[in-house]
Amino acid sequence: MSDLQGEGMKSIKHKAITITVLPFKESGAKCGDEYWKASTLYDAARIQKCRVYRLPIEHLDLSTAPFNGGRIYDYVYHAKRILNTDLNIPVIVGPLGGILDGWHRVGKALLEGKTFVKAMRLKEMPHTDKEDN
Repeated sequence: MSDLQGEGMKSIKHKAITITVLPFKESGAKCGDEYWKASTLYDAARIQKCRVYRLPIEHLDLSTAPFNGGRIYDYVYHAKRILNTDLNIPVIVGPLGGILDGWHRVGKALLEGKTFVKAMRLKEMPHTDKEDN
């Protein structure tokens, strides 16, 4: 028995946190009491003919806390999503400059030492969606 494992301590096996791809329909953005599905935001960007541009990461407020939770499971879940995300998909920036969808891509870009992410900035916000609980 190791020095770290005392009498009565049991070894507990945990399942690996399996995250393949979060279905697009399950992804969304919440600002205060308002909620938008990711698909609504990307549809709005397409309808508004928003162009893709290079958003410098240094222009982002990296002190924000975009993910809920404080449990280790939550951290691992988001870490796996960051590692598996596709940097070719632009983040969605709201009319006031805040990121609405794409914080996992920002995280991956930071991990890879990139200085920018692809982005599209909405000209106006679409109508809100009903949040699925």
